[in-house]
Amino acid sequence: LKPNELWVTDITQHRTREGWLYCAAVLDAFSRRIVGWSIDSTQDSTLVVNALDMAIRNRRPVKYRV
Repeated sequence: LKPNELWVTDITQHRTREGWLYCAAVLDAFSRRIVGWSIDSTQDSTLVVNALDMAIRNRRPVKYRV
């Protein structure tokens, strides 16, 4: 396994006084570091897309596939 070769994602929900918050994280399986994340009050595709966009901007992989 090499850096940026495999990313995994997860979504968690957290109850707050104002309601639910959702957190999407992108983890590089090689380094085990969070390379992108997003937090929002709605759980929809934008949550994950924003986390993936951050990971791509931070890591600038040469090739990537979804």
